[in-house]
Amino acid sequence: TEVFALNNACNALLLLLLVHYEQRRTVRAACYGAAAVGLALTNQHTSIFFALPCVLWALAAGRSALLRPRALGLLTMSGILGLSPYAYLCVYGGETAAWGSWGEQRSLSGFFTHLLRREYGTFQLANTPATTSAEFGLRLRAFLESVPSQLPAGGLALAIAGAGHAILTKQTREIGAVLLVAYAVYALLFNYLSNLPASSAFYLQVQQRFWPQAHLLVCAGFGAGLRWVAGRLFAEQPLGLPAATVVLLAAHARAHWEAADCTGNDLVEQFGRAVLEALPAKKPVLLLTHGDEVLNSIRYVQRLLRVRPDVAVVDQNYMQFAWFVRRAGSAPEFRNVTFPGESYGTSAGAFLMHSFLDANYGRWSIFVCGGMHKADGTWEAAYQLWPLGMSSQVLRRGAHVNTHKWAARSLRLLPRLAFPRVVDGSWEQVIARNHYLAAYANRPYQVLQSAYGRPGAQDERDMFLLAARMYEETRDVALNGSVALPDHYFRNLGVAYSQLIRLEPSEEGQAGAKQQVLRAFIRYLRFDSISADDRTAIENAVLSLIPPPASAEGRPTPGAKPGAMLERGGAAGGARAAAAQALHAEERSGAVEGGGERGGVIQGPERRATTEHRAVRRKKRAKDKQ
Repeated sequence: TEVFALNNACNALLLLLLVHYEQRRTVRAACYGAAAVGLALTNQHTSIFFALPCVLWALAAGRSALLRPRALGLLTMSGILGLSPYAYLCVYGGETAAWGSWGEQRSLSGFFTHLLRREYGTFQLANTPATTSAEFGLRLRAFLESVPSQLPAGGLALAIAGAGHAILTKQTREIGAVLLVAYAVYALLFNYLSNLPASSAFYLQVQQRFWPQAHLLVCAGFGAGLRWVAGRLFAEQPLGLPAATVVLLAAHARAHWEAADCTGNDLVEQFGRAVLEALPAKKPVLLLTHGDEVLNSIRYVQRLLRVRPDVAVVDQNYMQFAWFVRRAGSAPEFRNVTFPGESYGTSAGAFLMHSFLDANYGRWSIFVCGGMHKADGTWEAAYQLWPLGMSSQVLRRGAHVNTHKWAARSLRLLPRLAFPRVVDGSWEQVIARNHYLAAYANRPYQVLQSAYGRPGAQDERDMFLLAARMYEETRDVALNGSVALPDHYFRNLGVAYSQLIRLEPSEEGQAGAKQQVLRAFIRYLRFDSISADDRTAIENAVLSLIPPPASAEGRPTPGAKPGAMLERGGAAGGARAAAAQALHAEERSGAVEGGGERGGVIQGPERRATTEHRAVRRKKRAKDKQ
């Protein structure tokens, strides 16, 4: 993304000016470097890990000229000049700032809050109290293992040779040592302070965006090594070094072209359009968003492409800060949105989601994309979510919903996204799994949950039958090849049909439901991501539906209730009956897995991390057995 490309450019400039200073050792050259350091820090705090060793070396190496009052004054002014982009925030960062601007920088406390990233943690990547220092080794190993892929074939050996040659050569010994120290400082401090797990592909991708700062130094070593080796091999051929450089870099670019080529990948735009275009146009719509991929996609297509500018978009993360609520109070796009407190949360003067919904429900059609905040369940007593497209409509509990009309409408609003293969851990994968796939899984799950919530209702059979049919429809949809139906989908399909065994009036209908249960559960058991306890429960349920060999004692009489064979089949039949009763008891308690905000089974970053931990443990156990 642009912010990291600019970050890499700033650090490349800093590296160039470091070499410039090493060659000249003048106050002017040092001032250029000070301005570059300030500019780099305005874009990314982690640049301090890269710059600090270089600054300390420059001051020590040029102490006779730099550690003088006039020189120190010039260096300070140069650094402030580099930091001058912050002045823009002080002027335009108040309550009239552009929609989406972060923080309130006109006050001194607000400016330093933004400067130090206090809301998320200085030098940290997530605003979570949880520590992941135990994964420091995993993060550091992943970082080091990525180095060879950043270089052409044989590049790592050339980088090591270049670093060694620089250290052993008198003219370059100092700057070579400084760059090695800078690399070590960045690699160790960043990976230690980065409070994100390396075991999650998504969070690992987040961290990988910061690695090129250190990789720049490896590339510098590669260049030095290539020059040294080529100089010895092509001493009599002046074009040897340029030719070797072009060939190696061209081969490297070609080797990674397919992986890096994002031509035609407009999934973010498609996602934003699909969310907004599925919202109704008759009544004013208030859309609550949750998640960076949701807010930024919608903000892009709404603000720049002018798709549904009439929709009021309120992000639940932004709403947690008082500066946003104050700014929204005077913004025309939030003119009729009521914020019943200073901010969203549990602090003094704050409000929770149920109060926000109460204050706005009558005036707006309220939709949610990305789910509600997990820490706030206050709204669930009075409200419910019904999925439509890739959003869910907020309705009061008890509101009449014509389920069949809703099913037809929600079917028309299902997204039809077209996108190439997605990189594991990328934002595109988050959209594909958590939103595109969830839109298909949430529809039948909503009906299944509604059926469980009304035991004994007159239309109970129709509801479970509708849920089963909707699951079947979803299974038959040709989803994009980059995603596949998750394990819980087949479990819920089997659960829906298992209730029809009890509710079907005819023996033929009961037999058909049993066949569908077996087919769905057997498909579910093929997944490796199932927990051991659930696998055992489902295997026992499958066995309970397979009748034992017919015998005079075990043959059910015509018209016997479902499960009669299981109750009469001796010890094996008793085991099957017990397993079936346990499964049905689990289902009746509502312990079905679903694909929406309430079920929490469409895998978000946290759940993916758990699944990947399980996979790692399984591989380790298999290796130990060998």
